[in-house]
Amino acid sequence: MNIRDYIFPENLYYSPEHLWVKREKDNTVVIGIDNYLQKSGVLDFVELPFEEEEYVRGEIFCVIGSDENEWEEELPIPLSGIILDVNEELEIDPEVLNNDCYTVGWLIRIALANPEEIKYLIHEKSEVKNWIIAEIAKEND
Repeated sequence: MNIRDYIFPENLYYSPEHLWVKREKDNTVVIGIDNYLQKSGVLDFVELPFEEEEYVRGEIFCVIGSDENEWEEELPIPLSGIILDVNEELEIDPEVLNNDCYTVGWLIRIALANPEEIKYLIHEKSEVKNWIIAEIAKEND
C-alpha cells in the first residue's frame, strides 16, 4: 500500500516505532524497519543483538543511525522472544537498509515468547493509513 511517498506492504504488522513484523510458521517472526524510518536519513551503522538473547516487548534490541549526520535511533523490540537469526549483512554493509528495508534489509528473526502480543501492532489497512498520515502531520508541525 502506498501512503503519500511511503510504501507499507499489507501483509505486515507495524509498531508505532516504525518496525515491521512478518509472521512465519511455528510462532516465528522477522522484524525490520519500515519505509518511514528508512527515509528519515541515510543509515550508515547498525548495532544488532546476539543470537539466543531473550527480549521482552519494549526493550531496546537494536540501534541504527548515521555517523555523518550525527543521529541514532534506539529501537524497542515490538514482540517478546528469543533471537534466532540476525542479518549480519547489515553490520558489514548497513546501506542495504537505505535500498531495501522490506526484504534483504531485515534485522532479526525471533521465536515468539507470547504470540498474543501481535494484537498490539498496527495491521489493518485503515489503521496503517491513519497512523502514517498522523506521523506525517506530526513531522510537519
